[in-house]
Amino acid sequence: MLGCVVRVGATVSGLHKVSNAPAGNRRGVAMSFDWVTGEKLPLQECLQRDLDATMWRAVYHPSGFMIGVLEKEIGFWQPGAEDVFHLLTTPDHIFDCDLHPAGTDLFTAHFDGHLRCWQMRG
Repeated sequence: MLGCVVRVGATVSGLHKVSNAPAGNRRGVAMSFDWVTGEKLPLQECLQRDLDATMWRAVYHPSGFMIGVLEKEIGFWQPGAEDVFHLLTTPDHIFDCDLHPAGTDLFTAHFDGHLRCWQMRG
């Protein structure tokens, strides 16, 4: 599906499947909607590894895949796929991210006070 265009009007991220709210057992998730058709796209979460995490932010790369930050992980999802195709572990918890307009770099803000830059290579 590389190279396909995904029209996404809005993406919300957070958590679901909470089994123990006070202890924080949860699964990070993103849900996207197409503004034109009103279609709800499949939930995107990390199924290959059971992460007790909140997805703090999700952004779409110009190529169409989604990037989401979950605790110390950066996940990558193909359009319409429920599970990640790549998961990257970082040195510390991530609370936000943003993508360079050209899609060349991903910037992540971490709990340890560092701003990290990840080069996006195809």
